[in-house]
Amino acid sequence: LYITHDGGEHWKQITEKEGLPKGDLGRIGLAIAPSNPDRIYALVEAKKNGLYASDDGGVTWALVNDKNDIGNRPFYYSDIFVDPQNQYKVYSVFTYVNVSIDGGKSFEELMPAY
Repeated sequence: LYITHDGGEHWKQITEKEGLPKGDLGRIGLAIAPSNPDRIYALVEAKKNGLYASDDGGVTWALVNDKNDIGNRPFYYSDIFVDPQNQYKVYSVFTYVNVSIDGGKSFEELMPAY
């Protein structure tokens, strides 16, 4: 994962020093909260999959949830969306559709598996 704050002139790799998992990372789904662009979520495929959040525009990250309810098969599904009016209402879309109203700490199933 890389970040830029100057329109793409310079890029910085985000690593475990900034709070993401150590080691190889697979697919990463990103979502920026429209109501607070400093709040960003990352659904990360790694040795231990996890949902991470940043409150400073992606400079630092913290693990929010590493339970199974964040999504299965992240190598295929890593879709995450934030409610436009509520930075803590997060939707995780995979073989289920789940919603969180506490910033991803817990999820409730909205739509069952296919």
